[in-house]
Amino acid sequence: MVVGYALQRGLTGPLTELAGAARRIAENQDYSVRVKERGHDEVGTLTHSFNTMVQTVEQRNAELVVAHRTAEEARESLRLTMNSWSRRWRNGRPSWNAPWWRPRRPIRQELVPGENEP
Repeated sequence: MVVGYALQRGLTGPLTELAGAARRIAENQDYSVRVKERGHDEVGTLTHSFNTMVQTVEQRNAELVVAHRTAEEARESLRLTMNSWSRRWRNGRPSWNAPWWRPRRPIRQELVPGENEP
């Protein structure tokens, strides 16, 4: 009976720890949680795979946070630009510095005696 208890404890202990880590991650969105790897048996393989999976999720979550921040900054920049242009057009003052808005000047041909005469 003591041997059975020790074997059961050796199997359920790591699985209980793994289940607790999964619960903490699910409840708190804390992807820094890792489980101590014990041995090279099936439970050790499961623990290693769990830690690798959580590490991958943590890295991708960090990348998503950076991508979201970049997209928000771009959206805000675009919003400010559009507001500025909208204000200028409402007030009848488009930006004269915009190269596509500059009025074209008529080309002035210099008359050279003898060349441009009809």
